[in-house]
Amino acid sequence: MNSKRKIRVFSADDHPLLREGIAAIINNQDDMVMVAQASNGREAIQLYREHQPDVTLMDVRMPDISGID
Repeated sequence: MNSKRKIRVFSADDHPLLREGIAAIINNQDDMVMVAQASNGREAIQLYREHQPDVTLMDVRMPDISGID
């Protein structure tokens, strides 16, 4: 890999299989890295603040807090 900074990606989805698949695809890219994954809205807020990613992939229909909220 070259000296470019990797794109830091964060995903939030209540379906574990979907989160794992997205992480596998992201981590297979030379210029991206999955920095965190959340399984619900509250966890997403906490992890977003902690990791401050470049890109967030957010499920808009989660059980506790929607991705829109």
